[in-house]
Amino acid sequence: MIKYLQELYYYPAADTNALVKSYPGINAIKGLLIVMIIVTHSLPESMTLYFMYLFHMPVFLAISGFLLKQSAFKYGLSAYLTRITKRLIIPWLIAFAVYLPYQWDKLFSNPTDVLLYPFYHLWYIPAYVLGSVVCYAMHKLKIAPTAMLITTGLFTICWYIYFRDVNTPTEAQPLYWLGEKRFYCYLFFYVLGYILRNNLLQIRLTPFAALFITTSSFSLIVLCVFRHVPDYFTALPYLFFNLSLVFFLLMFVAQKPIMQHKFWLYINKHSLGIYFYHPLILMIIYQALKDPNKEHIGTPKGLLIGIATVALCLPLTWMLKKWTFSNRYMLGNV
Repeated sequence: MIKYLQELYYYPAADTNALVKSYPGINAIKGLLIVMIIVTHSLPESMTLYFMYLFHMPVFLAISGFLLKQSAFKYGLSAYLTRITKRLIIPWLIAFAVYLPYQWDKLFSNPTDVLLYPFYHLWYIPAYVLGSVVCYAMHKLKIAPTAMLITTGLFTICWYIYFRDVNTPTEAQPLYWLGEKRFYCYLFFYVLGYILRNNLLQIRLTPFAALFITTSSFSLIVLCVFRHVPDYFTALPYLFFNLSLVFFLLMFVAQKPIMQHKFWLYINKHSLGIYFYHPLILMIIYQALKDPNKEHIGTPKGLLIGIATVALCLPLTWMLKKWTFSNRYMLGNV
């Protein structure tokens, strides 16, 4: 059983034995977040979608940083990047190629745009790699964790105010050459997870205090949204809402042996493949419904489609695991 659980974590530098013994609840958190990501991609524009977008990716990036131990950089950055190439980068490149037909027009008219702004969910791996490089820089250059949190927090605030909800075409956006802004906007949460995992900063919060900050900041966000307050008023509540939520989940919930079920363990183990290829299933479903832009689908039906997509992802990853090439290079199981 322990050997099976150790295989769940694809972060090659992490001490998986310590993770399993100390943080068994992280399986449930990560598995649940993968399901939530699929559901958010299945939903039409709605208040439910807005609510889920508030926290699901910040928490997911925080978990990614939390599973990275400082000892990962024992032999330097190049050695670390070499270790994750087969597990993350090569599967990402294959997924990038799989989705190229959906960017076919852009590929010939503006190939730079395709590289700087990959297909809509493929930003995660570049953000993960960038996050690990930032953590390495903090370790190598002896940058104070507080200073790094403040710096990356400013990135998040700028993204929230200037880029989160803009409809400006990518080629017309300010700082176009920096690429997809989500590469940078979640660095704060990745670094926060890394700092918590490696005890680089003593943050003293009781579960009650963390929940109080979470609920208070969320209430403030809701109030601002319904009063149509400009985004620069809700940027700090957004930051504190997710900071306290991440702290509560990783410092308290992750230590509890909750939801240790085969379903969550399977979702967790194959999270990379599920994340990469669930949009294919979603697009097929919406094409079959003759509503590719989700214009005539309500929230309840969108939720059902999301659940159906999760169910269909399971046999897809099972099939990909059967062939050596797809198992190794598409799912990253090395």
